[in-house]
Amino acid sequence: MTCKKCGQCCRWSYFGFSIPVELSPLLKLRGAEIVDSHVLRVPLVCSKLDQTTNLCTDYDNRPDVCKEFPEVGGIRPKECKYDV
Repeated sequence: MTCKKCGQCCRWSYFGFSIPVELSPLLKLRGAEIVDSHVLRVPLVCSKLDQTTNLCTDYDNRPDVCKEFPEVGGIRPKECKYDV
């Protein structure tokens, strides 16, 4: 597996729900999307992402979810260029 350094994993957040998700007008306006009936995708750029280089500005201290991506969590942004 090889990261192509597209930065897409740092531009989206995913939220899972135990009940089916519906988009409110406000979420639609903000660019949110339903991934499946229980997962919501929201545009949210990580504050540590250098948007010019697509690299983490605090790589050594990044959260576990970043360290384990994409092996843990299972959801990759559709724009992700990660080679699996």
